[in-house]
Amino acid sequence: LSRSGGVWVDAFQRSREDPDIFAVGDCAHKQDFFTRKANHAMIASQAAAEGRIAGMNLYGLRQLRYNAGSVSVYASEIDGLAFGVAGLTQHQAEQEGFPILVGEARLPDHHPASMPNTTEIYCRIIFAADSLQILGGQILGGATTGELVNTIGLAIQMHASAPDLASMQFGSQPRLTPSLHPLVAATGDALRRHYEPLHPCITGAPHA
Repeated sequence: LSRSGGVWVDAFQRSREDPDIFAVGDCAHKQDFFTRKANHAMIASQAAAEGRIAGMNLYGLRQLRYNAGSVSVYASEIDGLAFGVAGLTQHQAEQEGFPILVGEARLPDHHPASMPNTTEIYCRIIFAADSLQILGGQILGGATTGELVNTIGLAIQMHASAPDLASMQFGSQPRLTPSLHPLVAATGDALRRHYEPLHPCITGAPHA
């Protein structure tokens, strides 16, 4: 067992002591996606992902099907307010010593904002200041919060950069989505903060 109490496994979920035995879920050791430190993410979605990886490698290793680390995607809801996080928070990134760039956006989840059942979305995205690679994100809002956090989790797994997200193509429909995707809006804010000191003529909030 590892110091965290989990069964040591490799990137294919094989146990260290016997490669014919796989371990997944709460009993398996986990490492953070970025820091490689022990991660205690005991969540069903993480366990399911590990199970899929193990299943795809039972009869021979497939190099493209491995566990790169725990992204730690969470979402919940209390009294109508939904909140979620994927990857590192700003506080965690700063504690780990990452130079970071932060982008934020607030916008309604429908357009126009006068549509029934519209909720304000707050989106914060954390990027590495040097490479502009996404490190994490946080969402506060309504029913769309869960899938926004899942999208951030996928962006982290794909090592997406701020330019990648800023140029993301997305569908927009008044009854289903905002006119500007929250991740694109927050990324635009981060890029503005990044380039403003270099090009003082770049001012103001990003536009759709």
